[in-house]
Amino acid sequence: MTKMNKVLVILSTILRLGVAYSQTPGLVYSKTIDSLKKVLQSEKDDTNKVNMLNELSYIFLANQKSDSALLIASQSLPLSRKLGFKEGEGTAYLRFGYGFQLESKFDEALKYYLRALEIFK
Repeated sequence: MTKMNKVLVILSTILRLGVAYSQTPGLVYSKTIDSLKKVLQSEKDDTNKVNMLNELSYIFLANQKSDSALLIASQSLPLSRKLGFKEGEGTAYLRFGYGFQLESKFDEALKYYLRALEIFK
């Protein structure tokens, strides 16, 4: 893949994420966050837990709460690796990328977007 194609793929991903996050309704967040946190307390370490962690991180990102999103993604990533769950790992990298993008740490965001891209190829 040429350098230009990589840049286009990354930009496309960033734009899609921005549109997806901006269209998520805001009133449901607190109940959803509470429900996910409650279920996560009793969930065993499996791919379902990874998916719930990634979803919780997504909700925080949609609320512009990058610090909370990054904290949750930092739980999802090692569990995904431990389980060999590539989809969960790639999604965690996307959550990191968007979290750092919200914090205007664009070099850091790009690093994580590129890691996600490698996994999802």
